[in-house]
Amino acid sequence: MRIALVQALGYFISYSGACKANRNLMEGLARIGHDCLVITATPNDNGLSDAGLFASKLASGEVIHVHSDETCEIYRSAGVEIHAIKDAAVLREFVRDRIEAFQPDWVLVTEDRVPAVLESALLAAPGKVVEIAHSQVALPFGPECYSPDSAHMELLRRTAGIIATSAYVQAYLRQWSDLESIVFPFPVHGWGPFNDYGNFDDGYVTMINPSDIKGMPIFVELAKQFPELPFAAVPTWATTSDNLDTLKALPNMTLLPRVDDIDDIMKVTKILIVPSLWGEAFGAVIVDAMLRGIPVIASSVGGTSEAKLGVDYLIPVNPIEAYESRVDERLIPIPVIPNQDLNPWYAALAKLSADRSHYAAISEQSKQAARAFHAKIRPEGLVEYLLSLTPSSMSR
Repeated sequence: MRIALVQALGYFISYSGACKANRNLMEGLARIGHDCLVITATPNDNGLSDAGLFASKLASGEVIHVHSDETCEIYRSAGVEIHAIKDAAVLREFVRDRIEAFQPDWVLVTEDRVPAVLESALLAAPGKVVEIAHSQVALPFGPECYSPDSAHMELLRRTAGIIATSAYVQAYLRQWSDLESIVFPFPVHGWGPFNDYGNFDDGYVTMINPSDIKGMPIFVELAKQFPELPFAAVPTWATTSDNLDTLKALPNMTLLPRVDDIDDIMKVTKILIVPSLWGEAFGAVIVDAMLRGIPVIASSVGGTSEAKLGVDYLIPVNPIEAYESRVDERLIPIPVIPNQDLNPWYAALAKLSADRSHYAAISEQSKQAARAFHAKIRPEGLVEYLLSLTPSSMSR
């Protein structure tokens, strides 16, 4: 099967779960014999000063530069061909030309707040486009979306199918539109094997992507309440300069650099804190930690309850319900942060950080649940879904 992926996300540097999920999926499809093309409209460093990481991938041969012209750079990596557009202004024409030349059986499109990518794919391959809904906030409807857009909604109706990354996103689609979808667990965690880290004695209490929407105020209060514990934060796509200033002012806080290999973070982590206050679509980093035997304390919001896989330490929160009319430096609407009951967070961290036998039990439960979940993730499942689509399902 010939499968194309069109996205505005970065591809090579996995600065978000959606990026990593898409890359691992396409590499997995290539590994089982499918012909895969990726068209991306985002520069390779993702605008996050990750040019050095990308350069190292080129130097190591993990990514091979194939061709360069006035419109794009072409690369190959893990059996996938990647076309990176230099000028997003020519997106529609570029997608049309590349799709026409590639002649895919199916075109996958990752959701984006700007619907030009989906529109371009539908024009280039009518009847063959399948939407991937990684997050409800990027959908154009419902109370949690950032940008309500009826025209974008109509584009979704023209797709052949929609893939939701969690039951939570599937339910959101059904509740706030009449669009049906299937739930497909993406290979965002990689293919393993996974190291087993028992960092009870010397790891950090870690948060990835500290920001207001991700619940950084809770994380900061935990660091203040437990000054004897070493904390670490990994700034990524939602972290603002104000967030950084707040973190730097904490004497027990270490800032760790973004990495492409999540193992580099997990091997120095004792407990992962995921205190999200928005509708987390799934919370893949929760499973990332659990696969390696790292206990996770997470907020019970959105799809995080799915990601915790029934293991203890899912804490109720008051989720974000409103945003200001302005955006921050990351172009994210500024949330109105509700008051939180921090006592359950304090109690959870106190027990996990001090009770060795309890830590070991939660570590083992986490590892077993996550590895059983991961064993069921297979790219063949996506192929089976695409093969199930019929002409009648293409009229939505």
